[in-house]
Amino acid sequence: MFKSKLILKLGVMFIAGAIGIIALTGSATTAKVSNNNFDKVVTTNADGKYTLIGAAKVSSQPENDVIIEMHKMANNYVNASETWGTQEMTQERLNALIVETLSHPSTTEYQHKARLLEILTDWKKGDFTHLAADHNYVWDCLFGTVGKATGVKEKKDLPAWSIGK
Repeated sequence: MFKSKLILKLGVMFIAGAIGIIALTGSATTAKVSNNNFDKVVTTNADGKYTLIGAAKVSSQPENDVIIEMHKMANNYVNASETWGTQEMTQERLNALIVETLSHPSTTEYQHKARLLEILTDWKKGDFTHLAADHNYVWDCLFGTVGKATGVKEKKDLPAWSIGK
């Protein structure tokens, strides 16, 4: 009897610890969606918009977290008086954010869903012609007061897959 109670308590503690680690590190929300498996999860419609294949779901990351990541990625490439945080923009990360945004069933919880997908799609294609406006859109979503983008850095400073576009 004592052994089974001890095993049960240890199991509960292990699960609670794992949930705590995931909550602190956010590792459950950073799914890896490489270019190799992106097409297995997402299909492109005739109009160029993405749709999930089947019931694919990455996580339940709040929209605000997606917006924060997009803002940090845009900060790398815009001219602004001040920037708060940067994150490398990679195809893998853009893929994951597209899948994350698509997989969220609620447009009420993801009120900016359509616009976020437009921005992410442009960035994935290497189209940064509206990057300052894209930055300012997510910046506005975050109620930004300082650091509005005034332009885009030189073309050579943009992600490698956009060079030549």
